[in-house]
Amino acid sequence: MYIKFIVSIILSLVIPFCSYAQEHSALAVDMVGNLKAHNSKSVIIPGDNGVLSVYFEKTGSQNITAHSMELIYNGIRSTFQIGNNIAITQNGNLVFAQNNNKVYVKTPGGCKEDLTIRLSNIEYIYHKDYVIVNYKDVTHKFHEALYDKEKSSFQVYEKGKYVKTVEMKKQ
Repeated sequence: MYIKFIVSIILSLVIPFCSYAQEHSALAVDMVGNLKAHNSKSVIIPGDNGVLSVYFEKTGSQNITAHSMELIYNGIRSTFQIGNNIAITQNGNLVFAQNNNKVYVKTPGGCKEDLTIRLSNIEYIYHKDYVIVNYKDVTHKFHEALYDKEKSSFQVYEKGKYVKTVEMKKQ
């Protein structure tokens, strides 16, 4: 009961992460809102300068397709079997979220922890002021972006405003 209450509070705090992008505000609610206390797991990983919290969909249900996600945090490598929805906060700030075919990435802004996420053949390497996205032989740097798997493109944002769309190579 206590864990469900804490998960609900934390998830309600990270829902507004994309409120400035009006067309994606419903997506932001879905990304985090689909992680309800009854269908999610959470893992807390402490670091020297803060805490990484990982919230992901349980894979025990028959209607959820399981994906493998590798997470490297301050040199500690962890592998998770996740469903279609995941949210990761670093020191309370949302840095990564996935809802089905949409992936949101944002730099933690001033955090000194090292974070790398590998999911669906894409590697996200977090630095203080940008995220490096490696896919095949192409590398991009973003401060904040929303990836659409179906369109194979990133919508890039700077200071809360849409800047451009970056197309990725199809698999």
